Amino acid sequence: MTSFKLDELDIKLLSSCKEKSGQPLKEVLKPFLGVRANRTLYDRLKVLEEYKLVWIDRTSFRGRALCHITALGEKTLAGRTSRPDQEA
Repeated sequence: MTSFKLDELDIKLLSSCKEKSGQPLKEVLKPFLGVRANRTLYDRLKVLEEYKLVWIDRTSFRGRALCHITALGEKTLAGRTSRPDQEA
């Protein structure tokens, strides 16, 4: 996989995922609704999942997807909060 750059929205999504780890995607995305389209937010989370920064559990509960931050996501978030323009 090639590298990508985290922007401000990615950092905020990772932060929200960390604060609400294990909760439904709806709760993780709630602070961003009205600012960004739902599809944009889900697409961003999908990319974060592809890079193993978050894990989305789609099987534990029927009709609910639970969002979890991974160890790599926490490490990336810790190193990027002050410098979001650096490559992941």
